[in-house]
Amino acid sequence: MKQKKYDQARERYIEAFIVEPYNRMSHRGINQWSEITGKNLHHPDIEVPEFTFDAKGKAVPKTAIAPKDPSASSWLAYLATRESWKNEKFAKTFPKEKQYRHSLAEEAESLRAAVKAAQTGKLPDNQF
Repeated sequence: MKQKKYDQARERYIEAFIVEPYNRMSHRGINQWSEITGKNLHHPDIEVPEFTFDAKGKAVPKTAIAPKDPSASSWLAYLATRESWKNEKFAKTFPKEKQYRHSLAEEAESLRAAVKAAQTGKLPDNQF
């Protein structure tokens, strides 16, 4: 923040908030970023869909995501990113790990993909 690298600061504050959501310092950092950049922070009025991975590693939502649902593109992007991590990125990112596990890096990237899809109203080209 002091170096005015606001995008990098935002990413760090988001990671801190995900890791320690009940820590006052996590809240303080993201709120400070919001005040300095003039961005409004609020919780979206949507729920992360529950899903499982099938035998081929495909993310399968437990309930169907309606294409006309305004949050559909967000959660399809979220699921596609999680699927990508399970099938490829986890092994590349953590080469010493013997089996897949859900990681902070995966969750942060998945949530960023959901936010980006919500902002643009469409999925990234390489997803779904």
